[in-house]
Amino acid sequence: MKLTSPESPLCGRAEERSRLAAVTKSGVGHSKGGVVVGASGLGKTRLLAAAAADAKLDGAVVLSGSCLDVGDSWPLHPLREAAEQIRTDYGDLAAVERLVEQLESRAPDEPNADIVAAAHIELAKLSCSKKLVLIIDDLQWVDSSTIRLVRTLLSGLTKGSLSFLGGLRTDLHNPANSSRLLVEFHSSPVVEVIELEPLDEPATRELARSVSDRPISPQRSQQLWRRSGGVPMLIKALASHDNTETENLRSIRVVLASRINELTKPARDLLRVASLGVGPVDHEVAKTVLALTDDQLLQAAREAVAEGILRAVGSGYSPVHDLFREIIHNSMIEPERILLHRRIAESIESGSRQDDSDPVELAHHWAGANDGKRALPSFIKAARDATREGAFIEAWQRWQSVTTILSASSSNQADDADLLADDAELLADAAEAAHIAEEHVASLYLAEWAEKVEPDPGRQLKLRFARSRYLAGGGKLEVAETICSQIFDDPQTGPSLAVEAGAQSADLLTRLGRYEAAVERATATIERTRNKDADEVAKLLATSALGYSKACLGDPESARQDLADALKRAVHNGSPSLIEAASRNYADLLMGPLNELEAGVALAEKQAQFLVDNGGEQRFTTSLLATATTGLFRLGRWQDACRAATAALESDPTGAGVIDLLLGRVRVVIGLGDFEAADRDLRTASSLLGSDPNPRHDLPLSTLRAGLAMWRHDIDTARQEIGSVIERADSQNIDDPLLLAPLVWHGLRAEALAPTPDVGWAFKLFVTMTDIRDESSLKNTDQANLLQSYFLLCAGELDRTLEQSRPGVWNKAAQAWDECGHPYPAAYARMHQAEAMFSERTRNSKAEAVLRSAYQSVDRLGAEPLAAQIRGLAKRARIDLDRSTGPADNQPEIPETKGKMAELTAREHEIIAELSQGLSNREIGERLYISGRTVGVHVSNILAKLGAKTRVEAAAVYVRETTNPSI
Repeated sequence: MKLTSPESPLCGRAEERSRLAAVTKSGVGHSKGGVVVGASGLGKTRLLAAAAADAKLDGAVVLSGSCLDVGDSWPLHPLREAAEQIRTDYGDLAAVERLVEQLESRAPDEPNADIVAAAHIELAKLSCSKKLVLIIDDLQWVDSSTIRLVRTLLSGLTKGSLSFLGGLRTDLHNPANSSRLLVEFHSSPVVEVIELEPLDEPATRELARSVSDRPISPQRSQQLWRRSGGVPMLIKALASHDNTETENLRSIRVVLASRINELTKPARDLLRVASLGVGPVDHEVAKTVLALTDDQLLQAAREAVAEGILRAVGSGYSPVHDLFREIIHNSMIEPERILLHRRIAESIESGSRQDDSDPVELAHHWAGANDGKRALPSFIKAARDATREGAFIEAWQRWQSVTTILSASSSNQADDADLLADDAELLADAAEAAHIAEEHVASLYLAEWAEKVEPDPGRQLKLRFARSRYLAGGGKLEVAETICSQIFDDPQTGPSLAVEAGAQSADLLTRLGRYEAAVERATATIERTRNKDADEVAKLLATSALGYSKACLGDPESARQDLADALKRAVHNGSPSLIEAASRNYADLLMGPLNELEAGVALAEKQAQFLVDNGGEQRFTTSLLATATTGLFRLGRWQDACRAATAALESDPTGAGVIDLLLGRVRVVIGLGDFEAADRDLRTASSLLGSDPNPRHDLPLSTLRAGLAMWRHDIDTARQEIGSVIERADSQNIDDPLLLAPLVWHGLRAEALAPTPDVGWAFKLFVTMTDIRDESSLKNTDQANLLQSYFLLCAGELDRTLEQSRPGVWNKAAQAWDECGHPYPAAYARMHQAEAMFSERTRNSKAEAVLRSAYQSVDRLGAEPLAAQIRGLAKRARIDLDRSTGPADNQPEIPETKGKMAELTAREHEIIAELSQGLSNREIGERLYISGRTVGVHVSNILAKLGAKTRVEAAAVYVRETTNPSI
């Protein structure tokens, strides 16, 4: 009896199938996901196949593929696999044809083009014209590019009608990846996780009857259910076995192994070969390895296929299920596996289609044969292919295999100068891949290793320069600049490298705030480019550093001319990357030292449109729109900033700047009071980042979460968020002051708002902020001014926590933020300055003027939550903010009431409203900025007028008559 095919009836899964159908019917602009999770053999793949059939009947375009147990070796493999069949199913759709071309392209026109962005563009276009369902099975082995694409598609940033379905196995020996993804999917608001359970007895009986094509007695049905544990794959194996009644089969692996052992030797041998492949093992390869004729191999394949253990895929063979692969693999002894891997690799290399062979597959087999030397060329080719495709994380993973092989064999190559030189080049490429993947420690280690083994002095200098770039990327600016200066001054340095090192040195000096040295270095570098074919990127970097430093030193017009000329040269060159960099640098100059924010925003927007009109990649447009968004935010044009951020996100939701744009938009919408929109963007950013975000995004994300929680009066959540992220920052030794400063301020703000603040924790946070300011290497720069501004805010928050009143601290904070060009925190500081002045019983025009100034600022910004706080403060201080000039009426409006409440004065109405909340005389006085003794006099008058004996009775009268004044 044969095992059933994957098309066997789907029994006992009606509810799960219905839930997946609901996911695929999601409307336009509401991408949803459904992930089926469970152990092997429970029918995840079969359920996904049924969902695919349902979606096709509903008119959807369905793209499906599976991940392979090779991790990041094959970027976007599920989509590549889908490309094999979508031409046949949907060949009349131009969007599908473009998608296939993108996936099959091994060498995009633009170097380092991002393969994920290219795939997303085509999928997004397709989802706008047709309902699209993307199905990816075996997510436990998903590669970095594919999961990044899935996160983007589910982020809500992709327009169109799109759904994602996936299968995730949870019973692996190493469950780390499965667990991480499961947590991520469970936390996603748009993903429904469907956990498959074993079948019950009725479903077991139904499946067994369909498999065996004969009636199933109740006794046999119960026995099948008990022995199979309700696992569909085991039910099918047991039901199709003639001797089930007498066998004592306890595990699914035993059952399946018995089915394999019943095959003939050629069929079992074919299964062994097929189980070792990355993907399907080619027919010709299997024939050579097994020394069989075509007829013999086909007969063996038919036998294994008929038993439901093997499947034919194109011109190759693969086990139908991972459990079969594992069972076959584990049945072989180690020498047998090594020998078969070697034979497969040799067959691939000697075959007629050697040039078409996948380097990942060849590297896999040579590595399985424990032959690193033979595996090395394939790993190198696979790494370079990934780099060319823009799959940088995958490239780094492959380079790691290269460096592991080099490390193992380095002792044998010590006397061979040629091999050392080759090794140095490979190590340099690996270091660059690590740098792009933001693995800074690895990039430095590899660069130092490459420099050590490189025999040529000229190439040693190039490696040293690369190391300086990696140091800068890791935040070690001083050390990086020292290396660049040494290379620039070294007489052995060639002209081209000298220009690159000089430009990098000038840029680092600018970032360090050493503007005079930066001008000198940039000028000397530009001089070396005269009449030489110097790198345009280096020229641009040097010119930008020169212009920015000149502006900081008080020569704005010269700086403007330098960067305007650089932009003209970039446009003449025609390179989109150069145009983007020159435009961004010029805009940064305008919005920074020149303080021409409007001009900077206009330039960024104009150049973004220029790139669009001239076919530039969307990632360059996104970068410039992000720059424009920053300028609009600082200008106080918050609505325009939101529109610019939204346009940028719609332009390219896969680029590296997307998270920054989302977090930037969150800052605006929180300030505007759209807390729901802020919450959506925070969830989207969290989804895109995955479960292990880098600190550059993790800290701002948590800071904004805490800020949103505080505006929603959820102080406990804010404090927990701050405490958690500070603990993570400490454990990772994060020392970036511009990431830590706003985080610490939010921590102190939360303590100031807490009903019972932790004074010890508040002092610790303030000491941390003091250290951040004092230990920062950013001196005499805009960044240093920002740190001082945050420090003053923290000092004010500490005063609030300690219930102290120092208006001068808040005044200094407001002035500091004014100088930085940030109106919102300046207004926030002025509100608390006025509050501190009122708490000192100040009743002069200066306090009122400070509060009016804060209100006017936030009113222009549209910052409604802060405006509401200011209005509340003004009401308690009896200030009429709607009056343009002159003092407010000392008597606030008396609310309309009847009965005894009508006898109270306006001030007494204010006091009984606070009294009804259970506040003491002192607390009421602090809120209304009068003394506790004065409150006591008013309370006595209130009790007399209301005929109440106690404060509780008075409060009851207030609640009754204000809740229902007609009584």
